[in-house]
Amino acid sequence: MTRRTTSTACLLLVLAAAPADALADNSFSIRVNSSWIGDSSFDVVSDNDLFAQAEFTFARRLLSFWRGEVWVDAAYVAGTAKSDLFDGQTKTRALLQNVTFGARYAYPVFSWLVPYSRLGLGVGVGTFELESVVGASTVQDRAAAFAGHFLLGVELLWPRRALLTGTSYLTAGILVEAGYGFGSRLGFDLTPEGDEDLKQIPLAGVDIGGLSTNGWQLRVGGILRF
Repeated sequence: MTRRTTSTACLLLVLAAAPADALADNSFSIRVNSSWIGDSSFDVVSDNDLFAQAEFTFARRLLSFWRGEVWVDAAYVAGTAKSDLFDGQTKTRALLQNVTFGARYAYPVFSWLVPYSRLGLGVGVGTFELESVVGASTVQDRAAAFAGHFLLGVELLWPRRALLTGTSYLTAGILVEAGYGFGSRLGFDLTPEGDEDLKQIPLAGVDIGGLSTNGWQLRVGGILRF
């Protein structure tokens, strides 16, 4: 057996014997969320039923339970949508943000393959803006509502042993999730701003109804465990 063959065999044995990333108790991830929202109210702020958002999530391992792991997490999700109404004479824009706190149960099959389920509950905040091209006027309102999600996902990890200590591990990888986003409707009340220096009929607000963002979701992103 040549020296190169012996070295290669020893390296493979070391990698095979290396422990998994079980000591990585924290994770940070960035996801791209694509939601399919079929509710007709969403047509007011979007030209199609697909809505893309960015998500930033921090999670921490809480305990081991029934051969798996319980994690808690905090997530911030944000995205914008816009639409043209009445042949482009009216434009709408919306900024939709969610802050959720939740938990997930992970069941590591291998050190690099970790399926899990995830539940998050929190609050959704929306900013809606309507611009009339004809009258050159803009009205805006903000609203808050309950928001949440239930997802099934899998992490594909690449474990890398830390250089400075044998008790700490750094792991990076990708994740894929699919599930459903839910919540109560965002209610917007649009009131045009009047000019206090002009005598005019008082302006009243108009309730445009509730905006629903419930829909099926696909989330893909990168994750760093430490």
